[in-house]
Amino acid sequence: MLRNWKLSVIATVGLWLPAGALAQPTLSVAPTQVTFLQSTSGSPPPSQTVSITSAGGAVPVSITGGGATWLSHSLSAATTPAILTLQVLSVGLAEGTHTTTLLVNGAGASNTPRTIAVSITVTGIPPTNVNPSQLTFFYSSGGVVPDAQTFVLANTAASYSLSSDRSWLFATIDISLGAPVGYVTVDPSNLLPGVYTGLVTVTYNTSPVSYQLVSVTLQIDSTNSLWNVSGPLNFTYKSGDPPPASQSLAVSYASMIFFSVEVNSPGNWLKVDTTSGITPAVIQVSVEPTGLAIGTYSGTITLTSFNAVAPAIIGVNLTVSGAPALTAAPLALDFRAAAGASPPPAKTFTVTSTPATNFQIRVAGGSWLSVIPETGTTPATITVSANPSGLTAGTYRASIIIQTPGATAGGQLVAVSLTVTGSVSLRVDPPDPIRFDVAAGGSAPTPRVVTVSAAAPASVALASSQPWLTVSPASGTTPLTVSIGVVPAGLAAGVYNGVITVSAPGAAQTVQLAVTLTITATGGGGSGGSSGGAPGSPSIRELSNGAGLLRDFAPGSIMFIYGRDFGPREMIVAPANRQFETSLGGVTVTMGGIRSPLISVSSTQILALVPFELAGRTQMNVQVQYQGLASEAVSVPFLETAPVFLTADGSGRGQAAAVNANGSINTPSARAPKGSIVSFYLTGGGLFEREVLTGAILEATSLRLRSSVRFFIGGLQADMQYAGQAPGNAAGILQFNVYVPLELIGGAAVPVTARIGEQFSQPGVTMAIE
Repeated sequence: MLRNWKLSVIATVGLWLPAGALAQPTLSVAPTQVTFLQSTSGSPPPSQTVSITSAGGAVPVSITGGGATWLSHSLSAATTPAILTLQVLSVGLAEGTHTTTLLVNGAGASNTPRTIAVSITVTGIPPTNVNPSQLTFFYSSGGVVPDAQTFVLANTAASYSLSSDRSWLFATIDISLGAPVGYVTVDPSNLLPGVYTGLVTVTYNTSPVSYQLVSVTLQIDSTNSLWNVSGPLNFTYKSGDPPPASQSLAVSYASMIFFSVEVNSPGNWLKVDTTSGITPAVIQVSVEPTGLAIGTYSGTITLTSFNAVAPAIIGVNLTVSGAPALTAAPLALDFRAAAGASPPPAKTFTVTSTPATNFQIRVAGGSWLSVIPETGTTPATITVSANPSGLTAGTYRASIIIQTPGATAGGQLVAVSLTVTGSVSLRVDPPDPIRFDVAAGGSAPTPRVVTVSAAAPASVALASSQPWLTVSPASGTTPLTVSIGVVPAGLAAGVYNGVITVSAPGAAQTVQLAVTLTITATGGGGSGGSSGGAPGSPSIRELSNGAGLLRDFAPGSIMFIYGRDFGPREMIVAPANRQFETSLGGVTVTMGGIRSPLISVSSTQILALVPFELAGRTQMNVQVQYQGLASEAVSVPFLETAPVFLTADGSGRGQAAAVNANGSINTPSARAPKGSIVSFYLTGGGLFEREVLTGAILEATSLRLRSSVRFFIGGLQADMQYAGQAPGNAAGILQFNVYVPLELIGGAAVPVTARIGEQFSQPGVTMAIE
């Protein structure tokens, strides 16, 4: 699920945040109240729909809440605009009014969730249908509106009220004949040719309340006096049952004519046994409802002939009802086992429904998972077993899907995870990040010593992620004493980050130890060898990728340039239209001879985007020009990838700029549940799978990175749903949708790390987990 988050820059402090925290879309539902009417012995009432829209951009939505076994809805997740269909299930409700509330949750919407109040009134007295219970109107486009039709009220002694459920249908009371009768009219002027159905309800103020229902059918361009057909036709189908039997449609005309048959039904569920015939004739009509969601479907059969004045349009209605709603508990099972060990104890969950129904179970995503039984009748207890045989260390996930027979969607899902641990259980002491501080040009500091241990003797290998970072020895058997050092020679002032990876290949275990080297300037003309040009010329003091003074850059990175005389005294922020320009307020920046798109400029700070066209280089020169004057060029290394987290306060440290699955900003007071998806925002991911234009605002929602991506939360590798361009943002602003591992210990500041290609993100970035 991708969110169309706009990333905005507050250029005065260089702070990047998801714009959902600044200007978020708003969510709307209509109507906000839905009511149904049913008798204890009657069929379920017709389905009703709710429109879900948003202002300020499309919003992913999920529908939760309710819990009522008598209500089914067509959506669990969608993107606005969307239509939610509500259907009452026949579950033997007691007399009275039953209510429930649905929540429409919009990811990133400022006013989420929206509520839909749903009620059903059940009466023990069946709705009375008399004199007549069904009215049919015929209308030809452009012709005369059909005359009103009437029905006799069933109970004239009680007070009553009338209502209709369609905008084209009107009902009033006519007392001109002495006794009150229902007076029904239709307005087909804004309707297309087809068959329309509606319902007039007379509510009597009796004790208990009673009702009278009159079904109304409006056929537009459907017939003329020369055709004689036996429709409309009505089919009913319960999900999981065999399709209903075919029905016969008798067709005749004032004379013998040849006719053609055309069928129209969304989803092609309506079938006929012939495409032509000669009157009089009988057409066999059938339906194929398998796979259709619960609801009422309307189709038409159109008969045309060169000899007929007008076509005949016969309406066909199909009502699909659902099996009882299934409930599973618990909805998640967690297994743990050591590699090569015996399977863990089996676990169980229950399946229930009201009333009882048959069910079937299938497993998705895990050959290591088995369930007994795979079919049965509710209520039932299901036994789940996990077999780690042949699996290496890691976390495996699968789903158990419980459905009623014949259903292709819906049902219940039980999430299952299996964590396989190695028998080695590596540990590094001390586990905290190692920090070195040295003055520019100074000698190497004293190496630090750590100990690698395990529950049992194990062979381990050690590797460094940076050329300036050393580790000795590179391999050995636990317990092992390891010396970690740095070589600062040739490095400019700044902060450098590296990682020592300790692995036990036989057990597929990995531990990472972060190392930070800070080189402080000894005075003089600034880092990178630049001391500025002539008085008044732009002068570059420092470059940063947004994570402190880190100077690692890659295609698509954000570059912060600090210095003096860069541009106008007051900051100018570029409008984020469809493309950031390469000249802003008279300021230009070149990187490797290529002009860079500019986000903001001022006399002391510039925010620029590193061009994708520089890919493949190992070094680049950065130069600022303003009003004909240019700074000296500063040379910095250039990498394939240089991942940097965007953080909440813009410092490059602390709380990550991250969004929880419910659309809230991740903070210690709004923590992410384990197993949920959290969206993180980064830069410096390098090239995408296809070429993009530097500085362009990309609306793409599936533009993925070319380099491999790994994500760690609390030291554990996390599964990823998506890693690529953040939709609606400048090319190079990335969005990672990551599953929070179930086996984590929660906390307000759990460390997060991203690895893109061979490079790791900056240390010190955290998230909050329940």
